[in-house]
Amino acid sequence: MTGPMPTKTPDEAHYRLDPDRPFPLIALLQATGLPPAHLAEKCGYANIAKGVRRLEALANGDLSNFESLKISLAEALGIDLDQLVAAATDTRYIQWARQDRAYRREFEPHVIWKTTLTRPSPITIAGMIGASRGLKYLPSNKHPLKISVEAVANCPRGVPCYGQVTGFYVNYSPDQAVEFDREGEALSVLDTAVRPGYATARINGRPLTLGVP
Repeated sequence: MTGPMPTKTPDEAHYRLDPDRPFPLIALLQATGLPPAHLAEKCGYANIAKGVRRLEALANGDLSNFESLKISLAEALGIDLDQLVAAATDTRYIQWARQDRAYRREFEPHVIWKTTLTRPSPITIAGMIGASRGLKYLPSNKHPLKISVEAVANCPRGVPCYGQVTGFYVNYSPDQAVEFDREGEALSVLDTAVRPGYATARINGRPLTLGVP
């Protein structure tokens, strides 16, 4: 299989956790009542300011350093590692649920180009230039019978960092898409929209989202 792959998502009414609830990691970090500097010290940070930044990032949902921090953090919090991992898992889920809800609220029918690469190469350059934006095409005519025709007429030879375009997907709704070849011949019906991924970078420890289609 080539190109971006479909990702199954539930209806908004079936989220496992309420997307509007606070991140579970926040409750664990606040339950100790310890000042951030003291907690960072208990986690073994020699550079307390750096430790405080890491813990604040964690509370705000940035889990990029969770794996390296989880053992010392569980000990500092005085909880089982499994409890901490469960809170991180729920935090990831809530982040995803918020993104999925926003996607559904803002959805409009569109085309996703099917390419020879499922992951961009080189991935760093792709993130910097927002290459994944090139995977999405917004048709001028949103009529279901016209979208694929317009996509064929405007199908590019390739997308930078993703390779040649071998076909396309039409996302008619968040829960319905059709795969086509370059000539507009329908190949398969999908029960979910195709959503390309996106890259993130960090500047001075702060997340910067890149290339969101």
